[in-house]
Amino acid sequence: MNDQSNQTNKKDRPSYRQHQRQIFWQVLLPVLLSALLVLASLVLLILTAAQGDPAGQLSGWADTSLIWLLLPVLGLGLIGILLLGGLIYLLARLLKTLPTYTALVQQNFAIGEGWVKGIAARALHPVLTAKSYQAGAGQFFKSLFGFLHR
Repeated sequence: MNDQSNQTNKKDRPSYRQHQRQIFWQVLLPVLLSALLVLASLVLLILTAAQGDPAGQLSGWADTSLIWLLLPVLGLGLIGILLLGGLIYLLARLLKTLPTYTALVQQNFAIGEGWVKGIAARALHPVLTAKSYQAGAGQFFKSLFGFLHR
């Protein structure tokens, strides 16, 4: 019940009436006019074709239709060419400035590499020293006991 009264109140509002007018003028009328225009051109084409094409009028209409069919494709091709040209221009500019910045990045990574290698060497030094002493002592006792067993 409330929904029904809400619908009637909605139709009384000026904004709703304005919306209905806008729907007609901005949506329905252009669609109907373009449909009528297409139908009229089809009727004209059929009438021209039905007369047996005495003066090559049908060929003229076919050429005109082909032009209208090709125009969007040509427009999209032009957009593609412009986009490709713009990308080529931007890449050319980027390639002029890129070596400077990549050299800086490479230099910073080389500094970082030296820093990491130094830290790793300092962290590994006590372990390697202990392992070398252990290996040397093991070899000493192995050779000593091998000499005694001869």
